[in-house]
Amino acid sequence: MFSSRLFATCALAGVALLTLVGSQPGSAQTYSVGGYTWDVANGIKQVLPYDPPQLNRFNIFDSQFLIDTDFDRTRTFGWLMTGMSPTGNPRFVELGDSVIRKTIYVDWQGMRLPNRPGEDFVVYEVGSALAPEAFMVAVRKKGETQFSSWRYEFANSFSPSYLVFATAFNLDDFGLADGESIDAILVANLISVDRVDSSSGQGNVILGGGSGFVPVQGPLADAPNQPYPTGRFDADIVYIGVLHNILPPGFRVSGVVTLGDFAGDVTQVPVSIELRRGGTVVRSEVVNLDAQGGYALTDVAPGDYDIAFKASRWLRVVVPVTVSNADVTGVNVALTSGDIDGDNEVTLFDFGALVAAFGSIPGDPNWNPDSDLDGDEEVTLFDFGILVRNFGAIGDE
Repeated sequence: MFSSRLFATCALAGVALLTLVGSQPGSAQTYSVGGYTWDVANGIKQVLPYDPPQLNRFNIFDSQFLIDTDFDRTRTFGWLMTGMSPTGNPRFVELGDSVIRKTIYVDWQGMRLPNRPGEDFVVYEVGSALAPEAFMVAVRKKGETQFSSWRYEFANSFSPSYLVFATAFNLDDFGLADGESIDAILVANLISVDRVDSSSGQGNVILGGGSGFVPVQGPLADAPNQPYPTGRFDADIVYIGVLHNILPPGFRVSGVVTLGDFAGDVTQVPVSIELRRGGTVVRSEVVNLDAQGGYALTDVAPGDYDIAFKASRWLRVVVPVTVSNADVTGVNVALTSGDIDGDNEVTLFDFGALVAAFGSIPGDPNWNPDSDLDGDEEVTLFDFGILVRNFGAIGDE
């Protein structure tokens, strides 16, 4: 852990690397530290103990991070994790050591960080010049439950004014495509048995050893090409600067589903909708239409999708949709009726089902609501007419 005595002697030493843009009260909280510029408005909203889950298992100490500015120090990790500070100073969270791993979880409370060209976020770790400490990060792609592989990277800069190393991360390196987004980050210390998958000494982390390469300290250390000494595994994380704007939880895709040949109450017809990417279903739900046939999907992450619509007695329709960084409207589809048996084709099997229900109304032993193609609650020649007209039709896969 970084010594508090060293904080006191070095608090404002050297030439500040801070550029404060509009630092007067009421202006944007935009800062540059260690060569990276970010706005507090895009910062992490929540910091939680993750492993171990008990807050009292983590040590939290004062920091000099931006202490001589109007920076909102309640956004530092120690404040966010505890909700307070006895001293009122910025505070950092100390992770584990060379044997014990400790992990913290951070997110934007429903907001998300999109992948943009270049670096996407920067982690500030409190330390002494020439002595970076070993930590790694993993990210969770929006819409998924599992986190990515861990990544360890060399520190990019050291700011003597605030005694922090800055380590920037690019979401490309976690396997995200441009425009895809994350909704959470994990930060943990390496332990001495961990390895990385690149001979450079940085890269994806192989937890607990095995094949791989020993992580080295990188060019900002006193021994750049050497492994970390035992005392440099207890990383002290004070802040994550987000390098572009965070986005709402997701966007809205909406339109109208026309149920072909149906004169009944469309609000009583459930419609199954699938979002597919690359042939894989990434989301599936059943929606109820409004009286005009309208539907809406909320919280859809940016990307290219095929959206499949299917309702009982109607054939499936699949349409391509691109979600950028705005709501998408007018995704309208018209479904063809006659698929009584639900196999996505109008065939003799559907004809047989309709014959079996012919003349029935609700409550009759042979009533089949899927044979009531026009929705008038009676299976009649009008339903036969619909089936004959659409006979041989096949829905989209």
